[in-house]
Amino acid sequence: MFYKLIKRNSKSCRKENSLYFASLIISVVAFYVILSIENQDVMIFIKRMESDAVQKLFILIPVFYVFSLFILSFLVFFTTRYQMERRSHEFGLYFMMGMKRSRLFFMLLAEDMLNTAVAFLAGFPIAILITELISLTVSRIIGLGILEHHFTITWTAVLWTVVGIVLIKLVILSILSGITINKEPYVLMKNSDESEKNRTKGKTFSVFFFSGLIFLGSAYYLGTKKGLWEQIRFIPLLLLFGITGTYFLFQGFYFLFHIALKKKTKGLRIFTLRQLQESIFLKSGFLASCSLLLLISFCCLAFGTSAAFSQKPEHFTDFTFVGEEQEVKEKLEQSGIMEQFSDFYQMEISYLSAFDGEHTFSNEELIKELESLPVSEGRDILIHNMGYRNFPYIVKLSSYNHLLESAGKEPLQLAENEVFLYEDPETISKEMVKTLQEALKAKIHLQINGKEYLVKDKVLLYDVVTDDKITLLDALIVQDSVFDDLRNKNEDSTQSYWNAVLNSKIIEKKGMIPTFTELNKVLVKTGLEYESYMENIGRHLFYIVSESYLFIYLGVIFLIIGNTAIGTQFLMYQRKTGRRYQVLFALGADFAKASKSGKTQICWYFFLPVGMVAISSVFGIIAMTNGLLSSYYDRQKSNMIVMSFVVVLLIIMIEWIYIKVVVRNNNRNIHALLERKRDE
Repeated sequence: MFYKLIKRNSKSCRKENSLYFASLIISVVAFYVILSIENQDVMIFIKRMESDAVQKLFILIPVFYVFSLFILSFLVFFTTRYQMERRSHEFGLYFMMGMKRSRLFFMLLAEDMLNTAVAFLAGFPIAILITELISLTVSRIIGLGILEHHFTITWTAVLWTVVGIVLIKLVILSILSGITINKEPYVLMKNSDESEKNRTKGKTFSVFFFSGLIFLGSAYYLGTKKGLWEQIRFIPLLLLFGITGTYFLFQGFYFLFHIALKKKTKGLRIFTLRQLQESIFLKSGFLASCSLLLLISFCCLAFGTSAAFSQKPEHFTDFTFVGEEQEVKEKLEQSGIMEQFSDFYQMEISYLSAFDGEHTFSNEELIKELESLPVSEGRDILIHNMGYRNFPYIVKLSSYNHLLESAGKEPLQLAENEVFLYEDPETISKEMVKTLQEALKAKIHLQINGKEYLVKDKVLLYDVVTDDKITLLDALIVQDSVFDDLRNKNEDSTQSYWNAVLNSKIIEKKGMIPTFTELNKVLVKTGLEYESYMENIGRHLFYIVSESYLFIYLGVIFLIIGNTAIGTQFLMYQRKTGRRYQVLFALGADFAKASKSGKTQICWYFFLPVGMVAISSVFGIIAMTNGLLSSYYDRQKSNMIVMSFVVVLLIIMIEWIYIKVVVRNNNRNIHALLERKRDE
């Protein structure tokens, strides 16, 4: 009988507090996903190229794990306390019927562990499925195709997820249940309203309200300030103004409700406003804390998701070899690799040396034209860069055209006195490209060895070689005859690279990763100096994992904790003020009217923190994007900000789901109060 009671109560708790149970399942999924990251196919692949960076990332995982457990403990505390208060009358009856305190403690412990076990059984299959999909989806997004995938279950992730969640639940349940079972039966069976706090004058609340607006306005200004992350002293000020402004504003919301109540208000609307005014006033600090948690969640989810869906590196060549033509071709043919290339061509690059008067170069006309354009951050960076780059590289036109043709692009046309300007696509932003092309419309000329060369008004951004090690920051693409005249005869200054493109049929048959892996094993034995596209894509994947996985993980944790805490706190308040609803029923109100009042209260209870978060997240996302994005994403900054705002809108839609769940639970409570009134 006793164990049947445990089973029945456990099932009832899951039904009554479905919001918390769903949040617990999501927490199990999130913990497993982040703890199993080391064994995901994508990370195994990245580790081959970025082993040092990946090891540093793995060191951070335990820190995130412990921090997440600490935050999760607050959610467990609030929900467990709500359950204890909701069932206090039931516990009092158990004592009245002779149940021992130790037996009640064991029953509560067994019920909670049974619910936790059900959450594990539901969460782990979902988590394992998600980890499998993550590896495949991420690879699909960046164009790797399907990996050589092996189904794996990370048992260490399962173990630490179970240990962490069970540990915090045992500690918190022991404390709260110990407090509850030590109360006398008549105390447990008493249903008291929320105790009133001393009220302060309305003018004080107005001071809080307007002070909060000033503090938040200052935080927003600092968040969008250029150079914020370079001036570290502003970061503590931003946090201080933001946190203080949030707490002051929630304390000042009482002032707005006070104004609303002064207007001619009749019927149930007065009751609804009074309930809201009191609930928000009594828990203003709690709601402000939840608002800050949700702000972190919104920013992390928006930032992480936009980074995950960033554009992949453009793929023009598969390998770049360094060395003499005869040596490179001979070793590739001997190893049997040459036949796997559909294209193999030379990329001729030379350094325009000005030492000892060998060459002269001037770009003053371009700098003057840039200075005449409207002031902007991109323009100033270009002027600065152009000012000290007096010894540019030159690229042979036929080599660059071969690159374009292998990528299916139209070849370039140049006269002898014309040049194209080349810029590294990963170090120049879209704004800078537009500024540069605007300046080039003025028919800019460069001087090389006293001769003028017209700069075409198109900036070229296709990588001349495979990876970052030998990527040029900028260069001039010149006609072949000009290149031969200007090239440095010193072998140390003239660099010849050999670009190779794999046969697409081989990749389609074997897949990209197996193909590159096999070729790398053979190429290592040749002793050739080379770089491959796989290294570039490995670096891109690392940025996705480090700047997406962790931020999305934190965002999910903070989202479920913030929303569940708000919903649980509201239900606790409604339960403590249950007698007021009974008075409403006595005065003639029906279930529909009481339910409508409760729904209105819930919507406003969520709207105030979520509305503030939606506004603050705009400035938070801009600040994070300006300061935390790696240079790899710099050219995609504006697109990522737009994507972040789209994610925020989607999260707000998720908030409506939380509201619907809380409304349903609240209606159940109101219906129980109505039934009790009918019985009386």
